[in-house]
Amino acid sequence: METLVALAVIAAMIIIGVFLIHLLNTQNSIRIASYRFSAPLPGIIRRRRHRNRAEKGPERTA
Repeated sequence: METLVALAVIAAMIIIGVFLIHLLNTQNSIRIASYRFSAPLPGIIRRRRHRNRAEKGPERTA
């Protein structure tokens, strides 16, 4: 009887583990699919987000 209970507990833990791993893989797949790894169209160069320091404004002369 104790052996059957132990086997049932082990089987339940394996099933719970498989279910949790499946959920984590699904979340990771969604995260990877939503991340943009490259430019949307090949050959189009992205604009830089920050301007060069020389382009910010006129230089001060003291």
